[in-house]
Amino acid sequence: MLRKIAVHADATPGALIRVEIAAELARAHGGTAEAFVVNVTPLPPYGPGAVVLASAFDSMRATIIERLHVEAKAVADAVDAAQKIPTHVVETTGDRTLIDVASWLRCVDLTVLPPPRPDGAGQDDAMFQAAVFGAGSPALMAPLSRNGATVGRTVAIAWKDCREAARAIHDALPLLHKAESVRFLAVHGDRAYHGQRALDRMMESLRGRGIAVGDAVVARVESHQSEALLDAARTVGADLLVMGAYGRWRMSEMLFGGFTQHVMDHADIPVFLSH
Repeated sequence: MLRKIAVHADATPGALIRVEIAAELARAHGGTAEAFVVNVTPLPPYGPGAVVLASAFDSMRATIIERLHVEAKAVADAVDAAQKIPTHVVETTGDRTLIDVASWLRCVDLTVLPPPRPDGAGQDDAMFQAAVFGAGSPALMAPLSRNGATVGRTVAIAWKDCREAARAIHDALPLLHKAESVRFLAVHGDRAYHGQRALDRMMESLRGRGIAVGDAVVARVESHQSEALLDAARTVGADLLVMGAYGRWRMSEMLFGGFTQHVMDHADIPVFLSH
């Protein structure tokens, strides 16, 4: 069930798009949506000059906290004006952002968040890591623009015979039950595709649950498989992509290319992620 949905809100243009999607999903599933703002205050100085700098730091920190509260209030007012949902402030420090945000999100059924930055910098990346890899519940990455389509009418599933893909499917069952059409997309680079039996089993399992599963799209692509996946999602008219967050985040993604990273960078529809 998706009874409690959290959405990361800030002062960026994409924030109200995320809030709108979260509110729509909450209404569709008979649940509630709430926004959260993350206030990251600086750590106190340390090292040989820490005592000398302490007084100046305390004054600076008080100024920063006051500014963050003013900014959070402005975000909360914008969220309330747009969708009438409550906004909470998660207070943290730079060394605990991932820990504190992940802990806060463990009480929700789904987190709606912005895409991470390709360079791995900034709060968006921290939100992504906390929600997808730390919270223990699924996340929905909302694009920075929206074409007005209702999220979840035509759902594409990025299929791979692995734990992450299966986890994403099971987590997405509330959305799949409400979808008018569900299509599996299996993009692979093998000369012979050996995953058909597993794909057929999963499709029949979902059909047995009353989910409207159509024909699968199976395509052999030797390179740029993540882009081929997004092309296939566009071809079937998907307004939501369900996929497992494959592999370990950030360092291995940067070193080895990163299927998940590429999809996050280029998806123009919401992406439902589980790990």
